[in-house]
Amino acid sequence: MKLFLKLLLFFPLISFSQSDINNQFPVNILLDSINKQLIYQTNTYIHRISLSNLKTTSSVRIKNYNTVPPKIILKNNKLLFLHQRGGDIFELNSNDSLYKTDNSDIVNFFIGSNHFVRKDTIFRHGGYGYWTLSNFLIYFEDLTKEWQSYPISEDS
Repeated sequence: MKLFLKLLLFFPLISFSQSDINNQFPVNILLDSINKQLIYQTNTYIHRISLSNLKTTSSVRIKNYNTVPPKIILKNNKLLFLHQRGGDIFELNSNDSLYKTDNSDIVNFFIGSNHFVRKDTIFRHGGYGYWTLSNFLIYFEDLTKEWQSYPISEDS
């Protein structure tokens, strides 16, 4: 009887201790219509899936993700990573690590903002941070490598 109680006590520990610590949760999916592929971002990987046969063509493990994975975008057929809370823009180097490519120092000001690319220009709209909600449109200036306010007509 004692053996049965011991087994009953340790059975849940044995059966639930076998968990996969490398579970990949989807973060972002991006369609690359030029290269006919789907770019699938998980919490630590970037997978490229061919649209012709739906097979994975490459998988890259990002080595230096922080706690909040950045959002991926395509600009000029290059994969870029946007920080979700600030203005940082990253690229992948040959060691599969992210490195910062911009000169902005904006932190915690674009939480929940929407981003899009139009005519090879990265835009962000809205967001909140530092106790304020913003309703302005900004764009990333390639020459200065900083975010600039996008002028909008007062008539619109």
